[in-house]
Amino acid sequence: MGPHRFGGKGNQLARKLRVYEIAKELGLSNKEALDLCLALGVDVKNHSSSVEEAHADRIRRRAQRDHLGIYAEATTPQVAPPSAPTTPPSVREPEPVAAPEISEPVVASAPERRPDLAAVIAEEAAKREEAEQAAIENAGRAPEQAAPRRQGPLSPSGNPIPPPPGGRPLSPSGKPIPPPPRPQGPRDGRGRPAREGSGRPVGGSRPGAGRPGTGGGRPPMGGGIRPPARGGGGVSTPRFGGAAGAFAGRPGGGRGRGVRPNKSRRRISRKEFEELEPTRATAYVPSNDPVPDYEVIIERGSTAQEVAPKLNRSPGDLVRFLLMQGEMVTATQSLTDEMIELYAAELGAKVRLVDPGQEQEAQLAAKYLDVDETLDPTAEVVRPPVVTVMGHVDHGKTLLLDRIRHTNVVAGEAGGITQHIGAYQVDVEGGRITFIDTPGHEAFTAMRARGASVTDIVILVVAADDGVMPQTVEAINHAKAAGVPIIVAINKIDRPDADPNRVMQQLSEHGLVPEAWGGDTITVQVSALQSLGIDELLEQVLVLAEVLELRANPTGRARGVVLEGHLDVGRGPVATVLVQGGTLHVGDPVVAGQAWGKAKALISDRGEKVSDAGPSTPVQVLGFSEVPSAGDPFRVTAEISHAREIGEAREQRLRLAANANRAVGAQGVRLEDIFEQIQQGEVPTLNLIVKADVQGSLEALSDALAKLSRDEVRLEIIHKAVGGITENDVTLAAASHALIIGFNVRPDRRAREAAEVRHVEIRTYEIIYQVIEDIEAAVVGMLKPEFEEVVVGEAEVREVFRIPRVGAVAGCYVRNGTLTRGGRVRFLRDGVVLWKGTISSLRRFKEDVREVQAGFECGVGLSDFQDLHAGDIIEAFELREIPRG
Repeated sequence: MGPHRFGGKGNQLARKLRVYEIAKELGLSNKEALDLCLALGVDVKNHSSSVEEAHADRIRRRAQRDHLGIYAEATTPQVAPPSAPTTPPSVREPEPVAAPEISEPVVASAPERRPDLAAVIAEEAAKREEAEQAAIENAGRAPEQAAPRRQGPLSPSGNPIPPPPGGRPLSPSGKPIPPPPRPQGPRDGRGRPAREGSGRPVGGSRPGAGRPGTGGGRPPMGGGIRPPARGGGGVSTPRFGGAAGAFAGRPGGGRGRGVRPNKSRRRISRKEFEELEPTRATAYVPSNDPVPDYEVIIERGSTAQEVAPKLNRSPGDLVRFLLMQGEMVTATQSLTDEMIELYAAELGAKVRLVDPGQEQEAQLAAKYLDVDETLDPTAEVVRPPVVTVMGHVDHGKTLLLDRIRHTNVVAGEAGGITQHIGAYQVDVEGGRITFIDTPGHEAFTAMRARGASVTDIVILVVAADDGVMPQTVEAINHAKAAGVPIIVAINKIDRPDADPNRVMQQLSEHGLVPEAWGGDTITVQVSALQSLGIDELLEQVLVLAEVLELRANPTGRARGVVLEGHLDVGRGPVATVLVQGGTLHVGDPVVAGQAWGKAKALISDRGEKVSDAGPSTPVQVLGFSEVPSAGDPFRVTAEISHAREIGEAREQRLRLAANANRAVGAQGVRLEDIFEQIQQGEVPTLNLIVKADVQGSLEALSDALAKLSRDEVRLEIIHKAVGGITENDVTLAAASHALIIGFNVRPDRRAREAAEVRHVEIRTYEIIYQVIEDIEAAVVGMLKPEFEEVVVGEAEVREVFRIPRVGAVAGCYVRNGTLTRGGRVRFLRDGVVLWKGTISSLRRFKEDVREVQAGFECGVGLSDFQDLHAGDIIEAFELREIPRG
C-alpha cells in the first residue's frame, strides 16, 4: 500500500490504471478484480475500464484485508471462535474484585502500545476469551472461588488486570462508572461508532488502552452469527486484522455498555464512506411481503420512493439492498435501469422500463386509438401499390416520373396541373399505382428510421451509358435493408454509347441478378426522353404488386403515414399524408406525432379539393396545430379532444426525453457497447458503413474487416463507397444501428450534426491497421479509447494570395466555430483529407490575432502546405480526453 499511495505527488494523483492491470498486480483474475471494484462502489464496466489511483489504493487495501491474491499466503491473526451461549446475569457475573488492584501504568502506557494496536488486540482478545471460558465453567461455584480463576488483560508489568464488577469501566479513583441509560424504545442497531475507527472495533472498547479509567470491554454475548450492525454485537470481522473476540456489545446491535458516547462520529463516518462498507449499515433483510404477480411498469430515472411502493416494499428496503450491492444511493436519488432490474430480480418481480411519459401516451393510445372496430373482413379490397423511384443523380429519375405522370393524365388536363404535392396516383390498364416523389433515398430511409413502412416497390433507375454509380449502390443498400423488392429501369437506351449488358453485370456484383440471367430481379429497358418502355415498366409493377397481394380495408377510421410537411403562409401547417387503411373524410379529428387538429380540407395530387381519401391515396391535409414530421403515423380519433390529449401527451414525452438527454429517434451503435453485449451472453451483429478516399483502400479495408467476424460477434458491412461521409450515411446508420468508419475521409457539417442528434458514432482513421486494431479490440473486449477529435471550427477558402518569400495565404470565411492560431487543422477537398497540421499565422485586417470566430473573414497561413484552392475547407479540431468511469 505504501509505494502506491504515497508515491510521487503530482503524477501519482493524475495517473489512471486499468482494471486488468490492477488484477495482474494483485494476482487476481479479471472477474475477481471486477467483483472487488463493484463491492467497493467503483463504477467500472469491464476489465479495460480505467480506475483512479485513489480507488486503486482502496482496492489494494481491500485485497490485503481480505487476504486475496498475493496476500492470500500472508499470516493472519487467528479469529477466536464464537463465545458460548448467553447465561443469566446472576450466573455469568463473578464477585466484584477490589478496584485498587488496577495499576496506574495502564493509562500511561497507552500511547506506547498504540503503534502495535492490532497485535495487542488480537493477543489480549485471545486471553480474555480463555478467561471467559473459565468464568462460564466455574459460574456455579462460590464467588470467592471464581474470582481468582478469572484473568483479564495484562498490564505492562505482567500483572493481570482484574475486571470491574459487571464488566463496567472504572474511573481512576477505582469507582465503577455508571452505565448509560437504556433507551426507552427498541433500537435499530445503529449505535454510535467508536473513536478509533481505523483500528478499534466498532461496538466494543479497546482493552487496556484508551481513555483513563477504561478497562476491558464487556464479554461477547449471543450464540449465533447475525448480520453485523453498526455498533452492534454478535460476531463480526475486524477491519484491520483484529480478532472477533475483540468486538463487544449487546446481541443484535445497539450501543455497547462499555463504550462511552463519542463526539467524533462525523470523522468516522467519512472514513467508512471512503471504504464504502455497506455491510456496516443496517443490514438488508428480505421481506416476506408478496410482490405483484403482474408486470409492473416503471419509468426510467425513478427514485426509490417511486419504485419501492410499486413492488410492495418500503424505500428503505430498496436503499439497504443497493447499499449491500455497493451502490451508495438515497431515497430521492434517480436509479439506473440496472439498479431497478437488479432489485426486481431479487424480489422475483416482473418489471418493464419505459421512457418518462411513455406509459401515459400508451394508455391514451389504448383508450382512444386501439379501440376494436368491428370491421368486415370481406370488405378488404386490392389497394394500389406504393412505388418509390431511386437512383443516381442525372440518371433520369425526374424525367421518367414526368413521363409516367403526363402519359396517364387526360390530355385536356395535362397543362392544368399547377401543384405537385410529392405523391400522386396514375391510372394504367389493369389498375392504379401510387408514386412517392421524394428527393431520393434520404427521405425513404428517414421514414424507415422512424419505423414507417411506406414503400411496397422500389424502381431503381440506372443510366445505360454511366452504369452503376455511388448513389446507385446507396439506393440498393437502403432498399435491401428495408426488405423492399426492386425493379431496375435501365434508362437512356437511346444513347449511342448505351450498354445494358454492362449495367446488368454491375448489378449482379451487388446482388441484383436479372431474370434473363437466371436471377429474380426484374429489369426493364426504357428511354424517358423518347417515352420508350414506360408501359412495360408500369405493367411489371402491377404484376409484382399482384404477387405481393396488397390488400386493405377501406372501412373504419383512417390511418397512415405523413410523407412531408411544410408551413404555408396563407394556409398554415400543411401535411402530405398517405392513407394506408380506412377512409379519411373532411372534418375528421386527426393526430400525427405531437400535431393534432381537424381535417379542414383535403387536396388531391391534381390540386382538386376532395371529400375523402381511401387506402394508398396521397392527399394534403389542412388544419393541423403544427407541422408534423415526415414519417410520423397519423390516426383519426372519435373526438377532437381525444386528438388534442394524445398530441399533448406526446409533446410532454418528447420534452421529458430531451431533458433526460435521450434520443427520440433511431440511434446508431457505439463500439464500446459491443463487449457489454458479449458479456450478457448475446451474439450481436456489428453493422458497418465503410467510406474511403480511393477504391483500392476501400476494398483492402473491407476484406480485412470481413475476416474479423467470429462466433462472439458478427461483422456485416451494409454499405461501402468512395467519398466523404455524408448525411445519407448517418441516416442509414441510424436506421440500421450501424457504425460509420471513414478512412482518409471526413464527415461534413450536416453529417456531424445529424450524427450528434441520432447518436451515431463516426470513427475516422488514417492508418489501416488502426481500424483493424480498434474493431478487433472491441470484439475481444480490450478497446482502449483515450482521446477523441472534436471539430471546433470550419472555414472556407474564398481566395488564395501568393506572397513572395512567404508562400500561399488563404483568404477564408469562418463558417462556424473558431479558428485559433497554432491550433490543429486538416485541409479538405471534396471531403478527402489532403493535409494535416497547424495554423502558423492568423491575421485579420493586417493584424495578428489569436482567434477568429464564425461570421468573420481572415487570412490563414498553414505551416508547410501550399496547394491551396478556392472552395477548399479548413477544419479546425482538438483532441479531448474521453471521460472514463
